[in-house]
Amino acid sequence: MKNLKLVQKNIAIGINKQSLFSSSNLWCDKDFKDWVYPKISEDVPGFTGTLSSFSLTENMNDSEIRAELGKGTITPDDFAAILGDILQKQPDGKGDTYEDSGYSNIFYIRLKDCVVAVSVYWDSDDRRWGVRAWRLGGSGWDAGGRVFSRN
Repeated sequence: MKNLKLVQKNIAIGINKQSLFSSSNLWCDKDFKDWVYPKISEDVPGFTGTLSSFSLTENMNDSEIRAELGKGTITPDDFAAILGDILQKQPDGKGDTYEDSGYSNIFYIRLKDCVVAVSVYWDSDDRRWGVRAWRLGGSGWDAGGRVFSRN
């Protein structure tokens, strides 16, 4: 290039892990902090791809949900990017993309040696989003919850 001098190449656009998880309208449980948080990159790349969401029409457990979904797990970095989207689009809980009436938004996250379920829900009492991680096969999910899957 004749009149342009390269300053920086391959600039990653994404979310800083520390700033995302220090948000005042976000609470995370101990299991999430122990299992998923350490696997998230310090600088989270933006989510690439698309998701589909499905409403649970009856109470279901993880095995039943995953049998209907097939594949569709996401990575810890994918989840962090999606969580950033939740906080941006629905900072006060209200909106259409993510469930905000107390039911769970369920994501299945692939870790190195297992898959965990992560629930994101709007806590109307504390006026913030809550994040909880669960081992598969625990308690079931209530009808009205929403499950997300990578397309």
